[in-house]
Amino acid sequence: MSADMPSESSHRPSHLFTLRLWTEDQTDEDPTWRGRLHCVTTDEIRYFQDWPSLIPLLLNMLREAEES
Repeated sequence: MSADMPSESSHRPSHLFTLRLWTEDQTDEDPTWRGRLHCVTTDEIRYFQDWPSLIPLLLNMLREAEES
């Protein structure tokens, strides 16, 4: 078994996310990236408007999923 793969006995709950990204064209500017984060295990969907928002959003969704 690979060293980076957990063993069956140490199985922990996991979460599956899908990430959808798209651009919105701005006049006279570079395109702006937007995104949708979907937690498949809880069916929660959140949107974000910039890259710095993605990681805190993901961590918050993980925290909420662990609490439920």
